Amino acid sequence: YTQNAAAQTGDASWTEHNYHVGDNLHLTQHSAVLAAAVIAGGLKELGYETGTGCLVGLPGQSVDSLADDILFFKKIDADMIGIWPLIPHPQTPLKGELKPANFDMALKVMAITRLMLKNINIPATTAMETINPNGRIIALQSGANVVMPNITQGKYKLKYEIYPNKASSDMDSLTYHNNIINKIKSIGRYVSLDKGFRNNSLI
Repeated sequence: YTQNAAAQTGDASWTEHNYHVGDNLHLTQHSAVLAAAVIAGGLKELGYETGTGCLVGLPGQSVDSLADDILFFKKIDADMIGIWPLIPHPQTPLKGELKPANFDMALKVMAITRLMLKNINIPATTAMETINPNGRIIALQSGANVVMPNITQGKYKLKYEIYPNKASSDMDSLTYHNNIINKIKSIGRYVSLDKGFRNNSLI
């Protein structure tokens, strides 16, 4: 398994790659990195676009590990990268881990990722707007270029609560859609009518 990851990335150091993200999360995180390298390589060979990402604010996470994440994105040449500030659900072991610094650090990771991979898709996530009312717009001005509106009907949205007080969860789909469009226009951007694939013309 590790040999496959090393072969896919051309990096023999995968056997020693280490993520110090807490004792309970360490093995899961390490295994996920290896799996992502193998899967991304295989999917690209089949002509698929690949996506990955990281949570910012995990207990024990360091600037070095976030830098490793960005280098990993570059190494597998990911086509879409999601970068979310951690918003722990109160019914999980990570409750109480929400820190204001998660938002700022997520923006920094997003901006550096954009500089490293100029033509990929990076979503301005709802999590950014949940922490900061202008978070989605700030993200779009910090490297993000994609929004992913949730058009699930209200009564069903409440059944999908990955974290509490999710931004715009009380809006109907049409209002939510118009709200996002207006926010995008407010910073001089427009919604593309393209299919949304990676823009290889920017390489």
